[in-house]
Amino acid sequence: MSYKKLENNSRLRPASCFLLLASYLLFSSCGATRKLNDKEFLLVKNKIEVDSGKVNKEDLSKYIRQKPNRKILGFVRFHLWVYNLVNLDKVEARKKELKEKRNKKNEKRVAKNKEPKDARRSFGEWMLSIGEAPVVLDSMLTQSTRKQFEIYLKNKGFFNAEITDSVEYKHKKARVTYYIKPHLPYTVKNFVYSIYNPELNRIISDTDKPNTLLKPGMNYDVDILQQERERITKELKNRGFYFFTSENIVFRADTTLGNREAEVTLLIRSNSEKDFGRPDTTNSPKEFRPYRIGKVFINTEYYPKSSSVVPYDTLVYNKYRLAYRKKWTIDPKILMNSIFFKAGRPYIARDLENTYRQLSSLKIYKFINIQFEEKENDLLDCNIQLTPAPRQSFSFEAQGTNTGGFPGLFADVIYQNKNIFKGAETFELRIKGGLESQVVFNDDDDTKTPIFNTLQIGPEATLTLPRFLFPFKITKISRYFRPQTKFRLAYDFQKRPDFTRTIFRTTFGYDWRETAQKRWIANPIELNFVSIPPEKQSAAFKERISGINDQLLKNTFISHITSSGVYSYIFNNQDVNKLQNFWFIRGTVEFSGNLPWLISKLAGAKQNENGSYMVFNTPFAQYLKFDFDLRRYFAINKRSTFVLRFAAGRGMPYGNLSVLPYEASFFGGGANGIRAWRARRLGPGSYPNELHTTIDQFGDMRLEMNAEYRFDIYKYFKMAVFADAGNIWLVHKDVNRPGAEMEWPRLFKEIAIGAGIGARLDFNFFIIRLDGAYPIYDPGKPEADNQRWIGVNEPLMMKKVVFNLGIGYPF
Repeated sequence: MSYKKLENNSRLRPASCFLLLASYLLFSSCGATRKLNDKEFLLVKNKIEVDSGKVNKEDLSKYIRQKPNRKILGFVRFHLWVYNLVNLDKVEARKKELKEKRNKKNEKRVAKNKEPKDARRSFGEWMLSIGEAPVVLDSMLTQSTRKQFEIYLKNKGFFNAEITDSVEYKHKKARVTYYIKPHLPYTVKNFVYSIYNPELNRIISDTDKPNTLLKPGMNYDVDILQQERERITKELKNRGFYFFTSENIVFRADTTLGNREAEVTLLIRSNSEKDFGRPDTTNSPKEFRPYRIGKVFINTEYYPKSSSVVPYDTLVYNKYRLAYRKKWTIDPKILMNSIFFKAGRPYIARDLENTYRQLSSLKIYKFINIQFEEKENDLLDCNIQLTPAPRQSFSFEAQGTNTGGFPGLFADVIYQNKNIFKGAETFELRIKGGLESQVVFNDDDDTKTPIFNTLQIGPEATLTLPRFLFPFKITKISRYFRPQTKFRLAYDFQKRPDFTRTIFRTTFGYDWRETAQKRWIANPIELNFVSIPPEKQSAAFKERISGINDQLLKNTFISHITSSGVYSYIFNNQDVNKLQNFWFIRGTVEFSGNLPWLISKLAGAKQNENGSYMVFNTPFAQYLKFDFDLRRYFAINKRSTFVLRFAAGRGMPYGNLSVLPYEASFFGGGANGIRAWRARRLGPGSYPNELHTTIDQFGDMRLEMNAEYRFDIYKYFKMAVFADAGNIWLVHKDVNRPGAEMEWPRLFKEIAIGAGIGARLDFNFFIIRLDGAYPIYDPGKPEADNQRWIGVNEPLMMKKVVFNLGIGYPF
């Protein structure tokens, strides 16, 4: 089979791609050691061999003092390659040249009483800042690693461990292997509590003992002893011992018992004691005394530079003393509900954390500072200093999209009032607008019209109350929930060359946190009024719809109403302050149309020619929908993360309409889904590509799996490689869309697969993402002769790459 020469530049065979990749890897591998002298060896690998499964290799690897140059994609030492591209002598010469030029210019600046400037950085210096110098094997660091291993193993109870190492030298590269024989660990025969303070002894060795991490017979482990210190300290601070710290707890281990057993003694000492465990017969030190809350002062308008100058008015409310300036800015009830300290109650450290969290959730304070002052009779006065944030603000957000070659520009103008009714209510008005290119109908051919042929604009207003708002009074609601009640109204006007559509949305619901990791969202009222007037539809669009003769498809482009309730649960155990793996789980259930259907049924309302009840002469949808999203984030190191995602959904229309409404259906492809397909162009099922119309493809079911490896390149510039798989399906057979329904025997043959690479600019507060993906397996192609596998019976073509421009990470 031959191809035209003009197409050779845009077509690559798999063999050519493999040879190109192999050549690059060979070149980069050979050049890695070219700047090393005869006595230097590039460290390329550390290996740990343990003759017992009782020692965690991953924990040991953290103590290796010298590690090889980092890799991207798991095998390419990109940063070392960049470093080796630079001629160090030329960089140094250029640096000296630029410095001399800058010194001459600075002399003139100083003569004019101007501040001198630093010399600009050369291109070579910039390359070095990206690159990474070769890691040359250092025997001293290898020896230091063995010592670190020894300390680690002793802390884990392996007091007789043997540690050796060996180095393999080959082609100017070194591979270090550490051999560890841990032998049997020491176990703890029993724990002894040596606590002379009766109150502390009662809590630690009696009341709180069932919660201890220390169990006789356990392996001796310093990490567990440290965890026990922190646990006891936290428990005591939650019982009023404000001045107690983990430094007041000391463990002593006696390893002379024989038979690899140890006796561990827990001792408590005060800060002033020179000898452990000696009782203070005069006065109990403050570390050993529980404290209660004295007075609580709240400065609601604290400004450090002017607080001592500007006079304050004072209000006493439920034993709280509140200071303010001239006008009261917030309802005291809201403020009191966010503060967990109260005069006369014991000091509880947990209350401090919850107070910070609750006050921050109000979003009306820029700075929050809580201090305690010791008073007589074991009292602590609490001083809460609150610096208000600007009450009103305007902001602007912009977003660019490029889905399957169709560009779009969107912008939002946002007004926000964070305390509109003096109850920490947040009002937000967002004016959204955008221009986008879309494929439209033009006689019998699908063609691209000029760029930005689609207009979308509309306002959205949201009011958020920092409390539950019910039509009836509920007295027992936990303050720990951080509840919110939200009202939202939105109007969306969409004008395309094919049709004009308006959508009015209103939402009422609740949002609260069960714990720091568990969140619930309940929207009992979500109303959508979708209007697609026939007179606003183009003749070509009407002709294509009528020609398809698909009632299900027609129903998605008629005016309709949806009335639904949406309930979601979100679990996220990420700790932003720690480098660790974490889970993200979201489950959503949506009910729609049941209440208006019941009212219409009981009222004996008339039905239209399709047997549907009407509201304002518009049929309403009735369905049940489930959606599930599971993600696992693996923190490989500070510079790279691996993410796995599984998502599934199912919608079941019934009753008043036999099809899911357009806005409740599932779609495939796009910047946040299967990225090798344009948005709404994948599926459903194995529905043939040649039968696709320009009308968006939708389904009643979705199955999606994603894997993405993210890694840093330089500062805010990051990259990723990814693979996506999934599809959408119909629940019931549709004669007008063959192969669109889900059947279990065909399920895995209809999973679309795509892969690609992405570039990201991560500014922490704002992320711009460009992903390029290529389809690998296309279920829309014929199954015969492996036609679904792209590149088997046809060459790889660059024009098949789908680019997606997005804001934020896809998941």
